[in-house]
Amino acid sequence: MENRMIWGYFNGEPKYTEEDWIYSIRHHGACASDEELIALATKISGNWYNAGWHQSFTTYLLDQHEFERYFTRAERKRLHELQAEAIAAEKAADEARGWKLKGRYTYADNSTEEVWVDKDGIEKTVMVEAPHGDACY
Repeated sequence: MENRMIWGYFNGEPKYTEEDWIYSIRHHGACASDEELIALATKISGNWYNAGWHQSFTTYLLDQHEFERYFTRAERKRLHELQAEAIAAEKAADEARGWKLKGRYTYADNSTEEVWVDKDGIEKTVMVEAPHGDACY
């Protein structure tokens, strides 16, 4: 008889480590590459869908129950690292567009919006302050 601690049972068989448990649940072993890891995360998250909203890999909250259930600690750590790299790349690409402030507008509902223009003339709006106060009630 073994004196090891049992992590859990899967189909009546004892699993002694978190990795064995997780690999049993998802029916395959460790992911061989970052691409495979991201593909599995995309599948597990429902194509980055959460709380009624489609998101992207850079905006999705990775600290959710399904990620604890289907990924080992090392895989979750690597997903966080990949997400941080992707966020940095997005930020660098956005800064390279050379955004300049065109105007700042305050509305009757007390919201404030900024309009930015990039070097190619493409505009984007950013809500700096959400609607609030008596005008919203």
